[in-house]
Amino acid sequence: MNSMSVRDLVRNYNLSPDLEKEVLSYVMQYLSSCGSRDALENFYSHPDCKPFFHDLSFKTNFAFNSIMCDLMGKMQGKFVFDVSNSMIDFSGADVGNLANRLREDGYCIGHIDGDVCTRLVDRMKTIQFKEKTTNNIVKYGQPKETYTSNSAWCVSHADVVNIPEVQELIGDGKLLSVIQEYLGTKPILTQTNLWFTHNVNTDFSTNAQLFHRDFDHERWLKVFVYLSDVTRLNGPHCFVRHSHREVGSVGRGAYTRESDDTILRHYPKEHVVMHEGRKGTVIIEDTRGYHKGLPVIDGERIMLQLEYSINPSYGRDQPSLGLVNPSESMKERLKSYPYIYQNTV
Repeated sequence: MNSMSVRDLVRNYNLSPDLEKEVLSYVMQYLSSCGSRDALENFYSHPDCKPFFHDLSFKTNFAFNSIMCDLMGKMQGKFVFDVSNSMIDFSGADVGNLANRLREDGYCIGHIDGDVCTRLVDRMKTIQFKEKTTNNIVKYGQPKETYTSNSAWCVSHADVVNIPEVQELIGDGKLLSVIQEYLGTKPILTQTNLWFTHNVNTDFSTNAQLFHRDFDHERWLKVFVYLSDVTRLNGPHCFVRHSHREVGSVGRGAYTRESDDTILRHYPKEHVVMHEGRKGTVIIEDTRGYHKGLPVIDGERIMLQLEYSINPSYGRDQPSLGLVNPSESMKERLKSYPYIYQNTV
């Protein structure tokens, strides 16, 4: 895009002259770096980059994030996906309807077959996990008394992306269509993660989440899949409906932790949604909005997390997802949509 087209794109958002100048500065720096992967990694690795776009996101009431989506949409366009054979049941809702739910509420819900979850959990037993508070390396399913922390995350995202059931999900045509429609541009898979949470001690202070906003990229969506039944006792994911659409009156920036009391002073109680659900529940969510996970009181919560973003790189400290064992169907997707999976190799 030439500089005049970029200026016109930014001006569509009616920012103040000072903010328009700051946004244009970021966009032009991005454009000068996006010609090669090395240059893009250098751009995102610069210590000023992340604070710069965090600041722009909040000062522009998230208009900056929409501008970056518009920019990527004009540069990259969109794919056409086969949505006829999705492994996710969205209760008959079409892509447009689901994208509208995301725009309105910040999330939408689907389900996958519980048997897929069972097979995926069985494969977890071969993966190494790291406990959140102690960094001890553990396995899922080892005797409960041997754990020292309530939560454990996979050590390597490569272990996750090489699970066949995960490969089927990351290539699901309807899922990709919904994400693309919402972001307005081709999505890029930037994360595959697994974790489990249980109650091995009563110290919830370091495990219970406070409400916060994610800001790992200029724009993204996360997909959470419950691999176990999640009731109020199993630590459901919570989201503040509509909080993804504007900064609001809390407005303290990316990653800042907020108490329940603070959230309820600024948002109606009915906007705080607790996502209870059976095994196989799929939550597609714009985690710019305030969200948290409740502590597990009883049983466990097992979660698969995927992330799709509008840009492939977030600096040199982000390794590839390490896909080395693609299924036959995954090989076809790699050929058809290398742009989506550029972070996996």
